[in-house]
Amino acid sequence: MKNELNEEMFPNLKKLIKGLMCLPHSSACVERIFSQLSLIKTKLRNKLDVETCSSIILSKQLMADENCYTWNPSETLLQKRWKC
Repeated sequence: MKNELNEEMFPNLKKLIKGLMCLPHSSACVERIFSQLSLIKTKLRNKLDVETCSSIILSKQLMADENCYTWNPSETLLQKRWKC
């Protein structure tokens, strides 16, 4: 809303409403990630750092439709492996 001088009447209220509209409707995505993390980081694997856990979760998500029998590594991935 603007007044007769074409100035915003309630700038703080506008910011508040925009912020409220950005809130997620549910926390299902976050809960799903925490569930995956609890399956990965067990009592036997409690020393995994954040980067390793993140990489494992990302790999699982990217290979959701694949398995170790159908996945074929690319040539560049194989070349990187031999450089290590």
